[in-house]
Amino acid sequence: MASTTLGMQDPQPLAKPFVLVGALLLSFVFGSLHAFSALMLPLQVQYQSDRASVSFAYALAILCLTGGVFASRWILPVLSARATALLCGLLGAVGLIGVARGNSLAVLWLGYGVAFGGVNGVAYSLFLDRAAAALPARPGFAIGLVTAVYGAGAAVCAQWEAWMLQGGSPEQVLQWLAVALFAASALAAGGFGSEERVALGHPAAELAAPAVPGMDMGFFWLVYFLGAAGGLMAIAHAVPIVGALADGADWGPLAPTLNAVGNVLGSLLGGLLVYRLGLRRALAVPLGVLTVSLYLVASAVDPKVALASLCACGMAYGALIAVVPLVLRSRFGAARFNKTFGAVFTAWGSAGLLGPFLGGLLFDQTGSYELALALAAGSAATALALLGGFPRFFRSAVSVTGSPGPV
Repeated sequence: MASTTLGMQDPQPLAKPFVLVGALLLSFVFGSLHAFSALMLPLQVQYQSDRASVSFAYALAILCLTGGVFASRWILPVLSARATALLCGLLGAVGLIGVARGNSLAVLWLGYGVAFGGVNGVAYSLFLDRAAAALPARPGFAIGLVTAVYGAGAAVCAQWEAWMLQGGSPEQVLQWLAVALFAASALAAGGFGSEERVALGHPAAELAAPAVPGMDMGFFWLVYFLGAAGGLMAIAHAVPIVGALADGADWGPLAPTLNAVGNVLGSLLGGLLVYRLGLRRALAVPLGVLTVSLYLVASAVDPKVALASLCACGMAYGALIAVVPLVLRSRFGAARFNKTFGAVFTAWGSAGLLGPFLGGLLFDQTGSYELALALAAGSAATALALLGGFPRFFRSAVSVTGSPGPV
């Protein structure tokens, strides 16, 4: 994902290292949301439930994260950055402790999906905005950095959870995660100014800019949805995907880490793709890699091949979520970015709701991930075909300065 404030410039020209550190801390700890696959099998055993019901918690978290990003447009200008960080840490920790103390799917869905997922979206908008404010001369670099750290948080947390689960229970893992979440949020809040408000968007510029055609917005929504669905399915089911293979049980805990490492690298490389290849090719490259890597995971019989393919899948997905906002900004202009990205971002939330849940549902029906991953590969391939078949949606692109950009 990327911020709805990619082009904001902090009015103060000097860098703010403490604000940047706070943004990085917040990004790292809230990235733990995406280490859910490490908890999936233990939670399934604890609840004596099917895979689809447990994986629905992550799908719901993605949906609520999307809602949190939208709600942040009204929350962040009202609360100070410090108060928002503390509130996100507190509510997220309460949700995780509720899951640890409860013993039902309903509590899992509410605590992890609604509470932790919802505040994750608000925190996501906050740390991206504060990162851009911390380095006003290089906001794009700052945003790319905290996006990468968000993925790194998922990688580190996945390994920590796997280590904790060797001699502990999901209850202990979730309780310690709640403590870490609130502590890191409090430290991050300390780096933010107590009176800083986040001013999202440029309403006057948005009103003056021409409206974006609905068909253009729909095209990018569909491409983003078809591409993100497979990547989010792989993230949510990384451990059980490898564990379902022969001799894969010992390799499974590495899956979310390698997937997240690929995500970090892809996020860092995404911006380079746009500036070096142009808009259409920058989208085509991650979609092509995603198609091939998902197909290789679906057909893998060796867990090491599956791990390498999941890493490639994570890299392609990371590049995709970094490229899409840059493409929209270049294609439609800075003044319309908040509106266009806000609408297209719902594709990511929809993919996050459908992809992980469908993966669990098809596993329950067939006993393997082969069909689900094959469908995910086909989904990414369809997005790639749309790029090749409709180049007109990339014409008349404009750069962030308003000049024509490469397509």
